[in-house]
Amino acid sequence: MQERKPEISVIIPCRNEERYIGKIIEDLIFHNKDLSLEIIVVDGMSTDKTRDIVKSLSKKYPGIIKLINNPARYVPHALNLGIKSARGDILIRMDAHAIYPPHYIKTLIKYLKNEKDAWNVGPVVEPAPYGNALFQKSIAIAQKSIFGVGNSLWRLGVKKPTYADTTPFFCMKRETFEKLGLFNEKLIRNQDAEFNARIIKNGGKNLIIPDANVKVITRRDFKSLAKQYFEYGYYRALSTKILKKTFSYRAFVPPVFFTLLIFSLLFSFAFKPAFYFFCMLALSYIFGALLFSVYESIKAKNILFSFTLPLVYFIIHLSFALGFIIGYLRNIGNE
Repeated sequence: MQERKPEISVIIPCRNEERYIGKIIEDLIFHNKDLSLEIIVVDGMSTDKTRDIVKSLSKKYPGIIKLINNPARYVPHALNLGIKSARGDILIRMDAHAIYPPHYIKTLIKYLKNEKDAWNVGPVVEPAPYGNALFQKSIAIAQKSIFGVGNSLWRLGVKKPTYADTTPFFCMKRETFEKLGLFNEKLIRNQDAEFNARIIKNGGKNLIIPDANVKVITRRDFKSLAKQYFEYGYYRALSTKILKKTFSYRAFVPPVFFTLLIFSLLFSFAFKPAFYFFCMLALSYIFGALLFSVYESIKAKNILFSFTLPLVYFIIHLSFALGFIIGYLRNIGNE
């Protein structure tokens, strides 16, 4: 008897996701019973119960679930291992620590098949707080605020299908990877944005759809948030160098701003107008952070966010700026 060939391959990179991995697999199978589906879990050598859960489910659903080891542990390596192992004609990335609507896969596939210019289809991401603490909710609010993340459409949301510079996750035909290659494994972060820039460079488009919003669990504390955005900045700088040009000018705003802020402060000791320029920049930032914090707190109907959001904005912007500057300087001449 010939083994069935799946039409769709879902690739799930993960590490230590015992809290989420079982539910996402069960939901995938339950809501897509009428699809020819394979689920590839690429595990970064988890030390919790993640692997045991996946193995147990693979016995429960034989022939559907595949567990692959990812000794490198990083996301681009996981994605590439999954792509190489996938047998489907359509490949979809899903993360374990996220909440997906029941119709998620079917909606992505519908747009991928109907929109001829779209080489990649992705959802809008809605940040969901890790817990109920005020600062955890503040992190989620900041990550969908235009002051916090700029004009990133997949974060801010769209009302209709919209072409953009990048999408989170991916839903692509196998032929796209055959044409453009795999993800750049130098980019521990930002590998998706670099690949999506390659799509545009080669005549394709990235489509964001509003019909399948995904809730992604945010970081649990300020320390992990700072680390996350430092890495975003660091690898955004590297991906910019790899592509020879920037694919989003918003990436330059935090590093340019903080560079001007620091240098104007340093020069103010010898050049008085520089001090006035420093004050202007600093006060402008403080005013903007407070203004948007009040605005978001009114939307959330909790005035306490007015006190926590300015700090969250500052952590996001400063961490990204430092990461970008260090990444750019460290990788001069390296691509």
